[in-house]
Amino acid sequence: MGERWILASASPRRQELLAKLGIPFLVEPAKQELPVDPALPPEQAVLAVARAKAEEVVRRYPDSVVLGADT
Repeated sequence: MGERWILASASPRRQELLAKLGIPFLVEPAKQELPVDPALPPEQAVLAVARAKAEEVVRRYPDSVVLGADT
């Protein structure tokens, strides 16, 4: 794998999972607190926040694979 992987989360659990998979990665959490849209069902709200985190970080690392996640 030649791509650089960026984890857009400071979650120790997510870091542990990527490390167990043997994927080298850099931790770069989103810098802004992202609001949750209360009108969305929970599963859509989580996806929206994860996407927003990834989109923020990919602007800083456009040539990387950015993984955004949220619970």
